[in-house]
Amino acid sequence: MQWADITCLELPKVYKLVHLDLDDRQLLAKTYSCMYPGQGIGVDAIGMTPRRYTSVTLAGEKFGSKLERRSLRSARVMVSWAGEEGEVNSTATIRPGQIRFYILHNIKNGDSSTIHMSLHTCMQLYTEDVQKELYRRPVEIWKLKEFDNPGAASFLPVRRLFCKLAAVEKTRTGKLVISPILLIFCWRLVNHTMLAHLFISCLFNRVFTWISH
Repeated sequence: MQWADITCLELPKVYKLVHLDLDDRQLLAKTYSCMYPGQGIGVDAIGMTPRRYTSVTLAGEKFGSKLERRSLRSARVMVSWAGEEGEVNSTATIRPGQIRFYILHNIKNGDSSTIHMSLHTCMQLYTEDVQKELYRRPVEIWKLKEFDNPGAASFLPVRRLFCKLAAVEKTRTGKLVISPILLIFCWRLVNHTMLAHLFISCLFNRVFTWISH
């Protein structure tokens, strides 16, 4: 995958320069070791003052973040990137998370002769609930306010976003009932038909209407 290719992305004009502390840069270095194995991208190769964005548009689909309250719903997404201990695992099962913000920063290859920009999301990954499969797939139950310990998988390449999700918050029990929303963005990637899209959307709507009552 061409990680450095961000031509399919649209970024807002407004951003904020932030400082990455050593802990974050160490996590990013571990992330890059998985993205670019054998290229020797270490902590010193990662820019310290990236641009921070509150949203991004990918293939015509807008994804928000916790920093932008009006797009908070679109900050919850399904990803396939994290193992059980917060490590990067690109073959892991798709799971839900919440986007905190996005960062665009420079990295250098091991020989320090090539510089390119990379866009990542900073994620919080929900903790699995013991009743996860109570409603059967695609509906799942996760912890509402509990997240896995942060690891290298906390930084997710934007190109690894799978789709948004619909969620029902059960505040009394501290549970989050979720189901993927396979909208235009996700279906463009897998090339399914619009008929299947409409069928799945109707199914999800019926399931969530039942759960919400």
